[in-house]
Amino acid sequence: MRTQRTFVMLAIVVYGLLALAACASSTGGSSGGGTPTATTAPTATTAPTATTKAKPIAVPLTDLSFCQRILSLAEVNQIMSPPIPANTIVPNNTSNGGSCNYEYARFKIVLAIVLQPWTGPVPVPQKDLETAVQKLAGLPGITVTTDTTVSGVGDQAAFLAASGSYNGVTYKADIFYVLYGRIFFTCNNIMPGSSSDATQLSDLKQCAQLVVSRL
Repeated sequence: MRTQRTFVMLAIVVYGLLALAACASSTGGSSGGGTPTATTAPTATTAPTATTKAKPIAVPLTDLSFCQRILSLAEVNQIMSPPIPANTIVPNNTSNGGSCNYEYARFKIVLAIVLQPWTGPVPVPQKDLETAVQKLAGLPGITVTTDTTVSGVGDQAAFLAASGSYNGVTYKADIFYVLYGRIFFTCNNIMPGSSSDATQLSDLKQCAQLVVSRL
């Protein structure tokens, strides 16, 4: 059975996913809350040429072979340098995408890669991104510590670090978002320990770059 700690962190991650996915149809406005660090305007990539690899148009079946192809256990452990190395890949499929969880024990996740179909605009308007983050920061007990766009990964990418308190204990989630073709995916570390936001950004960016290159 999952611990309350895991539920709290997954709640933060899921809200972040839903907030960004919904922002394409945002009508403006924001709920109050914390003040995340400033973002920079996203830049769109150039149109594909005859020699450019075709971008994905749908989320592939996220079975074990797919998860092993986009990121191996050895690569996860090298990139994330976890205190306890991941030793199992757990694929998940839903009607709206899927995920690859790299675990060292049941529900003890070193890294999670979540993939969903994307039908919104590319790039997502900056004002919608800011509104989504403000809504997340406005949740009780949630603090957004870093919110920054990242160039050179997919069509559009951003990194979000947030913390939350539950029963007097503070938890943290680091999420690297990428739009690429018709896929929206994230590289997530929901229990990064004392690792800094800058370190997590660097590590999760490596994850995202490998996923983009292998989709």
